[in-house]
Amino acid sequence: MSDNRTTDLDHLGFRKYMPAPSLADYIESYWFMNVRCEPGSVFSELLHPDGGMGFVFNYGSPLKFDDELLMGGAFLNGPCNQSMCLTMADKINAVGIRFKPAGAHHFMAMPLNELKNSFIPCADKKLCNLNDYFYNETNDLKKVQAIDSVMFTLFATEKQVSSLTLKALTIVKQHKGMLEINKLASLLDANQRKLERVFKLHIGVSPAEYSSVIKISHARTRLKNSVYALSDISFDLGFYDQAHFSRQFKSVVGISPGAYRQQAQLKR
Repeated sequence: MSDNRTTDLDHLGFRKYMPAPSLADYIESYWFMNVRCEPGSVFSELLHPDGGMGFVFNYGSPLKFDDELLMGGAFLNGPCNQSMCLTMADKINAVGIRFKPAGAHHFMAMPLNELKNSFIPCADKKLCNLNDYFYNETNDLKKVQAIDSVMFTLFATEKQVSSLTLKALTIVKQHKGMLEINKLASLLDANQRKLERVFKLHIGVSPAEYSSVIKISHARTRLKNSVYALSDISFDLGFYDQAHFSRQFKSVVGISPGAYRQQAQLKR
């Protein structure tokens, strides 16, 4: 287990831990946030899609994800194709489980596309009981061990992600999301309709949506570095022109590339 502290979120008491090695192919990380804010203080953070999904356990003040207000309890956060704004205030106490793309398939009974862009109260008793445990336990190591234990019991060995899905994920990442879907299907020697079907079942979003998420992720990384002009980012990532880049970026992140760059510079 490793502890990765994210300096950008230190003011929120944010910590991130890796799962047990045998779960690492499916789970990206476990995260913890706990801090009491100054009266009147409100914090907002943009959460960007990555093809994964997760669980959120809230045992502090309500958390607002865009227009969705999460009170106390355990919630399933489905795969997303757009960024969302997390707004927090007062007493922040939350824990999260973040799955890798296609990783959640091993732990879920339903097709993942049925959970897309949604928050659903958790119905699994073992996961719900974790929320009560977190409320009383302050030691991160014990929390991580408790999550590992529950995830082992939920893991379904018979639910295998197809090799087609795993190969597709690798190729999309290698090409930074710039590959046309018909070309992706051709490289995989697969029918495009079948590719769409396995993506929705195992990941929860379409191949085009996942590719867009990866491409915009690369754009966000470059926008944080002022040496890259918007026109250069647009060209390097295969957009038709800067206007097309701006439209697609805003459709995922919710703000323009220029506005995102300004926000990133203010956080330095």
